Amino acid sequence: MSDDLNFDGFYVRPCGERDREYLEDLIEGDQYHKDKFKADDFLALLPGEQSFVVEDESGYARMYFKTSTAVRITLQFVETRNAQDRARNRTILMRGLAWLEDRLRGRFRELITETDGLPLTMLVTKRLGFHDVPNPLSRLTHPVPPSAPTNGAWQGVPQAKELGEG
Repeated sequence: MSDDLNFDGFYVRPCGERDREYLEDLIEGDQYHKDKFKADDFLALLPGEQSFVVEDESGYARMYFKTSTAVRITLQFVETRNAQDRARNRTILMRGLAWLEDRLRGRFRELITETDGLPLTMLVTKRLGFHDVPNPLSRLTHPVPPSAPTNGAWQGVPQAKELGEG
């Protein structure tokens, strides 16, 4: 087994069809998630998605998780003195996002942006297909410096013993 797929005595493996029946039962019995997703959310993956099972030392599934790559876009416009400037910014945003999606096709599943500005909110929801997502939880990760060695998917994730749990 690769060290990249182990942490603190747990083993991480890709989720597959053999998990379907158990996932269906788990989700159906979960009061918080049974109406939110189905087993296919872990099994019928789209480009930019991966799903995994965390198993204990006995091979018992302890957690399922799916990752999807998202692109968070931070926007700052300039030159918004008049209607012509606003129209130019609108065109740049609409064509620029189309260009970005085309260039990165299949490498991400979601575009995310945040604003307190009503005009931008209206633009991205009415013309670009963005929608308000209730109850998001977010955590920023620490980027690995370009010169740092990488040790796989779990680089930089604290082990239980480092958190005082092991």
